[in-house]
Amino acid sequence: MRPGYEQLFPFCDIIISSKKGGSGAFPDISEEPFEQTKRFLKFGPKVAGVTLGQQGLVIATKEDGPVLVNSFQTEKVVDTCGAGDCFHGAFLYKYYSGSSPIEAAQFAAAATAVRVRQYGNMSALPLKSEV
Repeated sequence: MRPGYEQLFPFCDIIISSKKGGSGAFPDISEEPFEQTKRFLKFGPKVAGVTLGQQGLVIATKEDGPVLVNSFQTEKVVDTCGAGDCFHGAFLYKYYSGSSPIEAAQFAAAATAVRVRQYGNMSALPLKSEV
């Protein structure tokens, strides 16, 4: 994330960034995803988070401080292309279906673990029943 994007943050209901994106937005706390998440919340979204790849995701709301949601480990990672898109789509689906941010993050992490076991951006997206 490049400096200047923070001007858009007040218009967001949810901000979930990669750690690299959080580092770009907040260079002074580039190695601190919990602090990045807290700082994202200061801009007004209902939910903020920082993805950490295989280490999971830090997620928070204004009411509930940042927590680490672990990723699901897979025996064989075949293709990570599109994994972030899968994560974000699965998160939004679950969250806007009424789940808490933590439940949505857990579902998204599970969907992503299924996704990376196969080749193909679209063809490898899991069905809800597979998650």
